[in-house]
Amino acid sequence: MAAADKITTVASASEFDALLGANTYAVVDFHATWCGPCKAMAPVFEQHAAQHASAGRVAFAKVDIDAVPDVAARYRITTIPTFLFVKDGDAYEDIRTASPPKLKAAVEDVAKELAKEGAAAGKDQNEVAAALKDEDW
Repeated sequence: MAAADKITTVASASEFDALLGANTYAVVDFHATWCGPCKAMAPVFEQHAAQHASAGRVAFAKVDIDAVPDVAARYRITTIPTFLFVKDGDAYEDIRTASPPKLKAAVEDVAKELAKEGAAAGKDQNEVAAALKDEDW
């Protein structure tokens, strides 16, 4: 699957809301077609999407501020590119500049958090399995 296939291009506020509802995390690139720094960051964003996108867990999305201005206004996007990080529907971090190192660090933080959550879920499942095997309960 190509990197671009792992990125949702948002066409409406309702589509954006559905994306947030269907994923634990979302990494959103607010951009414009005429923005040079946005174009320069696009391959970097695609690379992170290819490596970290996971259905239901972390979505990567692009929002053109001219095509979907209501979503941009909701998050008070005044500078592009802006990369917004959302968990469980709540924005918790943004990067308001074209900075590959900052974007990489923030995406890696999401990946680490998902790994922790996955390890905790695995531990819970192992405890349940052990309890089911225990004949004394």
